Amino acid sequence: PNYILNCGLGILILIGAGVFVLIKSSWLLGGITNIFGSDNFVCVIASALICLIASMNDMSAPSISLEGKNIWIAQSLPVTSWQAIKAKRNCHLLLTCVPTLICSVCAVIALKPTVLGAVMMIAMPLVFVLFFSMIGLALNLKYPNLKWTNEITPIKQSMSVFVSMFGGWIYSILIMFAYYPLSGIISSEIYLIGAAAVTGLLCLALHSWLKKKGTKIFAEL
Repeated sequence: PNYILNCGLGILILIGAGVFVLIKSSWLLGGITNIFGSDNFVCVIASALICLIASMNDMSAPSISLEGKNIWIAQSLPVTSWQAIKAKRNCHLLLTCVPTLICSVCAVIALKPTVLGAVMMIAMPLVFVLFFSMIGLALNLKYPNLKWTNEITPIKQSMSVFVSMFGGWIYSILIMFAYYPLSGIISSEIYLIGAAAVTGLLCLALHSWLKKKGTKIFAEL
């Protein structure tokens, strides 16, 4: 229960945000236009905010540490280290992708972007969730805490949770504000394609690291 309550807070917030944007779409559009002077920023800001809320779901960040002293059980099961790591990643994806998709679809319905903008408002947050699921695992493999006596310790007080959550917020804010100097050069849709591509490349790098070095670290814990 502590794990879901503390690491899955984003699930409820994502769904709540989706409902909010449906109700307050005119207010939100007007606010973005007034602040930035153009509605070109709508897709980028909406996508970045969804990413920021999704980063509140940090199930993967303490997932290795939560094995505690019983990690030998996972290591002795008739599955490979990669399968064990993938299971933790997939748990994060299952619990985060669905509410993220719901929030994104609500934002698309409410904000009425272009077709390409709608596609990217859905795709960008989902790529971010994949990235965030793997960065949490990578950090937890680098900074595991298997000697806890209370499960709250790895959930609330571990380096991996702190770095992944604040890193997710910073990355989301970077996605938002990096478009400002580029807004006169490229459209928000093209910018989001580029942001999703960069995030996708980071996902490939993390996937490679987890499969090669991450599995070795897991086996030796």
